[in-house]
Amino acid sequence: RVRLARIRCVLESVRCFRDGLPLPEPLCYVPREVAYMSVHQGDCAGPPDSKGPQPSSPLPGDGVWDRPGPSSQAPATPPPRMVVPLALSEGALVRASGEQYCDGTGAWAKVLQPELRKLGCPSDMEEGWVLLYRPDDHRMAFVPVPHDATARMQTFSIDRYTVCRFWKRAVDASYCLQQGCRPPLAVCDSAAVEKMRLAPKGWNLQCDEDLAQFLLSFSKKESENLDNAKLYVKKIDASHKPSKNSVKNITDDDPATYWATDNSEAWLCLHMKPGAIIQKMFLRHLTNDDNRVGQVTVLGGQTMDSLKEVNHVVIANDARDVCLLANACVHYPLVKIHLQSGSRFNNIQINTLQMKCSFIPLPPMSLSAFEPPKLALFPRLARFSPDFLCQRSIAIYRFVNLFEEVMPYVLPSWEYSNGSFSDFQSVKNLLALSSERDMFIDSALTRNLPLSTTSTTAHITVDRTAALRHRKNPHADPHYRNSVVAQVYRALQEYEQKEFLDYRWKPSESQWWSCDFTLEGMNDAGGGQRECLSDIAEELCPSDPYCPVPVPFFLRMLGRSTGGQESCVYVPNPDCRDLYMFTWIGKIMGAALRGANILILCLPALVWKQLVGETVTWSDFRSVDETLARSLRSLEEAADEAAFAQLFGEELTYATTLSSGRTVELVPGGVWVRVHYGDRLRYARLVQEARLCESRQQVEAIRKGIFSVVPQHIVNLLTWQEMERIVSGEAEITMDVLKRSITSVMDNGEARMKCLFEALSNFSNEDRRLFLRFVTGRSRPPITIQVMQSSMDSNKSDVLPETSLCSNTLILPNYSSAKVCEEKLHFAMYNCTTVDRD
Repeated sequence: RVRLARIRCVLESVRCFRDGLPLPEPLCYVPREVAYMSVHQGDCAGPPDSKGPQPSSPLPGDGVWDRPGPSSQAPATPPPRMVVPLALSEGALVRASGEQYCDGTGAWAKVLQPELRKLGCPSDMEEGWVLLYRPDDHRMAFVPVPHDATARMQTFSIDRYTVCRFWKRAVDASYCLQQGCRPPLAVCDSAAVEKMRLAPKGWNLQCDEDLAQFLLSFSKKESENLDNAKLYVKKIDASHKPSKNSVKNITDDDPATYWATDNSEAWLCLHMKPGAIIQKMFLRHLTNDDNRVGQVTVLGGQTMDSLKEVNHVVIANDARDVCLLANACVHYPLVKIHLQSGSRFNNIQINTLQMKCSFIPLPPMSLSAFEPPKLALFPRLARFSPDFLCQRSIAIYRFVNLFEEVMPYVLPSWEYSNGSFSDFQSVKNLLALSSERDMFIDSALTRNLPLSTTSTTAHITVDRTAALRHRKNPHADPHYRNSVVAQVYRALQEYEQKEFLDYRWKPSESQWWSCDFTLEGMNDAGGGQRECLSDIAEELCPSDPYCPVPVPFFLRMLGRSTGGQESCVYVPNPDCRDLYMFTWIGKIMGAALRGANILILCLPALVWKQLVGETVTWSDFRSVDETLARSLRSLEEAADEAAFAQLFGEELTYATTLSSGRTVELVPGGVWVRVHYGDRLRYARLVQEARLCESRQQVEAIRKGIFSVVPQHIVNLLTWQEMERIVSGEAEITMDVLKRSITSVMDNGEARMKCLFEALSNFSNEDRRLFLRFVTGRSRPPITIQVMQSSMDSNKSDVLPETSLCSNTLILPNYSSAKVCEEKLHFAMYNCTTVDRD
């Protein structure tokens, strides 16, 4: 009954977000009164680098203040004034409003009028505030008193429900279908509820999507600044206590130390400090096949006998930092972490445990997060007040939290993968805030789905020499028989006839097939297949904007010049009728979604949105044909017939040219029908419809291939940005990414690594792309690279670096300077493009 109630609330919330209506009242419920209890944290010091609060700044529980603040948005505002000092003992109660006010100082609550008198405030004092929690001072805080202490009602000698004071219980009470009286709701704060429910004029779904993107980017920055676990944990027990690698190593801030066990299963038990509520908890472990963690179950409770599962995480093959728990609503005195090995040797190795905690259930954001400089990338949001944005963010987080609870029950299962996701399609970008959604996707792709039953890896042969000749003169072979795309397709099709192959490789299977290159030396253990995928991507969407496109599946559309070079994107060719090839390309994209490899396709948002089922608009087309977009804008803005005739004359007819160069009629006989000034808006609409739908058949064929490998409801959960990043990798290769991806396996190799990173810092993004291709066989992250020295190491500056594609290893000579290292890498990347086992 409760589950159905929450599903009804989620569906109604979706309609409200989509249509711009006031949000449901139960979702925005705020009680008028909450009792907060003081909890002393004398043994809890601040972070090591924290300066701590200034003496003149408000502290939790030190007094009643005339107003909250000062907010970081108004530095000129005078600081708050303490009206009455307080000396609260452990367990003292303060009754305040349910609405919290969060700013740069911390979390505040407005004390109720009767409580002000009890605390000795002046009788003419209209409002007073108490600081509940301060992030940089953990000596004392206020935590809400549990609401279950309310006396039960007796109706027909049957125990009824307690009075509901929490917003989720308000949802349950309002949406449950049951006989008899409903559970009573505590009196709500009507003003606070209306402030959260109603949106000002001009607010729409696009604004909600922008706010969700801002919250997502903000939460990522916050997660990068986590604290040491020992700040919030009194002690840690472990299932295994090795003499060398102690459990203390996971909280010593030293990335070189770790806790390890040679058992396939282990556990850690965290004894949390009083009142600490986990906002984020991250685990860092090794991602190699010898020591990685496969699955984690997190349990919480008051005692060891009352522990209940609060989260389960299936860890992707290349995930180094894993979020174990986020946005907990209650304090767990005990948190037990069950670890299950995912390595081939059944070993477990943990480097670091980090977390961020609060001592009350804080709202997700504070007013300080919405300062104008932080909203520079979101101009739609800058027009609205920080107070409204903060309240709206709370409502969005509540909606996402409800969706997480009902997600397994509202999404279609694999057996019914054609089921509808239309109810949630309009709010997909809001759901990106859900950490449970990411875990659900990972779980669906790694467990519970049928996988390939092949017992052996497909072995194929590719003639890259013939493919290179074809690239130079594609017109000589219009059926592209010698292209790498066609060769791999034919080889896998022959293999499918011999043995079942469904392209659903496991994420741990980095090698999908074994590849031999004609006239090249290759013992393929993964590197050859990555080279093969890179060649396929280069044929489908060449990175060089001036070379011919060797296969007819995608068309190049040149965009604006960036950095002196023409940027280009590719769209499906509307005139290509080899739909079976588009379906096969979709299967490879689906395998990239499931597995550890990528297929780099330079597609515009127009195509990615269609692949994940999002609605496309004319603004998405501007990156494809900006000239046409400007022309239609000039047509629509023509002031009068004279201006229209001056711009377009009498040559404009009801026809348009597609990306392939083919002319299509917008109306029957349209090439002979002239467009008049009064019909210009109709003509613009017809052109937009024709161009947006020109490749619909090809896109549907790609989607068919993707859905044969990945369940449709999983694809529908992704935003188009996530789809692009997972399938094609990160387009921008920064030094931070390289430093995280490259590790040394050399003794005393600090100087050599410093030389390498200095050389890479001078590379352009294209050079870094070629560097990754040279070392690993693929040109975009995520990837891991090991650097080692040669067995015959020398200080000769004329030695070129070597690579082992299959193991992602760079064999780096000991160069005399970063300049020499840069020159040798540059020469090798651009000139050593074939594979030789010697």
